[in-house]
Amino acid sequence: METLNEANYIKWLLTDQMIDIVAAVSMGRDIISQFKENKLTTQQAMGRLRICNHSVILTLFKLHELRKKYGKFLSTLPSEETAGIFKDAADIENKKICKFRNSYAAHIFDRETMAPISMQKGEELLNSITGKDNDQCEAFYDWLYPLQWSIDKPCVVSSIERLRAYCRQLPGGELRRP
Repeated sequence: METLNEANYIKWLLTDQMIDIVAAVSMGRDIISQFKENKLTTQQAMGRLRICNHSVILTLFKLHELRKKYGKFLSTLPSEETAGIFKDAADIENKKICKFRNSYAAHIFDRETMAPISMQKGEELLNSITGKDNDQCEAFYDWLYPLQWSIDKPCVVSSIERLRAYCRQLPGGELRRP
C-alpha cells in the first residue's frame, strides 16, 4: 500500500502538530514559572515566550490548513472523530490566529498596503490571542494542553490525539512516515 494515502499523511501531520504544541506550551509554562521565581528578567521572559507563542500560532495555522486541505476526506469520517478538530479550526479562525500568522508572524510587509507591518497592531493582535499577562497566557495554554492533561479533557491536543488515533486504525494509517 502506498504511504501517501490521506489517513497516513494526516496521522503524521497530527503527530508533528501535537509534539510541537506540547513542547511549546511546556516551555512557555516553564518560562512563566521561572519568571515568577525571579529567575528571569522581564526581557528574558518576554523574548522566550514570544518564541513559544509564535511556534504555537504557526502550528495552529497548520491545523487550520490541514482541516481545509483535507476537509473532503475528513468529512467522510465519523463526526465523533472529527468534531474536535472542526471546533478547534473554528476557534483558530475566531481567535484571529490565521490573521496573525498571515499578517505578522510570517511577513514584514502588509500585503494589502505593501507598507511595513505595524508592530503595534501585531502586538495587540498577539495579546488578544495569547493574553496580555501571564495568567491569561496560561489560560491560552490550558485551551491547548492543560496541566493535568488526559484524553478526556477537551483541548486542542485531545482533539488532535483522537483524530490521530482514528487515522492510525484506517487502512494505510499504520504505514511509515511519507
